[in-house]
Amino acid sequence: VTVVANGGYCPTPYLVERIEKKKLSHKKGHYARLEPGIFKVVKEGMFNVVNDNTGTGQNAKLKDVSLSGKTGTAQPGTKGATHAWFIGFLPSEDPKFSFVVFLEHGGQGGADAANISKLLGIYLKENGFLDP
Repeated sequence: VTVVANGGYCPTPYLVERIEKKKLSHKKGHYARLEPGIFKVVKEGMFNVVNDNTGTGQNAKLKDVSLSGKTGTAQPGTKGATHAWFIGFLPSEDPKFSFVVFLEHGGQGGADAANISKLLGIYLKENGFLDP
C-alpha cells in the first residue's frame, strides 16, 4: 500500500511495535517498474472506497483528515468466521502513514477492520503525528 500511496517508490519497510514521537532513519529504496498513471488511478479508487457514499470503506472516513483505503473479506479454508482486512494510507493528498489491519476470524473488512482503521487515524491526528 505504501508503494501506491507515494506514487511508486518502494521504501525499506519497518515493523512497528509501538508508536512514539521520534523520527526513523530511512534506508534507500527503489521505484516500482510500472507506469506512473497506474498509481494515480489506484489512489483515486482507494480514496473513493472511503470517501464516496457508495464506498465499502465508509466506516474508516475521518472528519479532519482524508484517508484512502481498500476493504477485504476472506473465507478461511476451514470452518469459522471470515477474516477481515483493510489497507490504507493518510492523509490522502500527502501520505505520511500506510497501514494494514488484518483481523483473523474478525468479521468483515468494510465494518470491523475499517472501524479500527478509523480509530488509528483519530489517534494519529489527536497525537500530532499528522502535523506538518
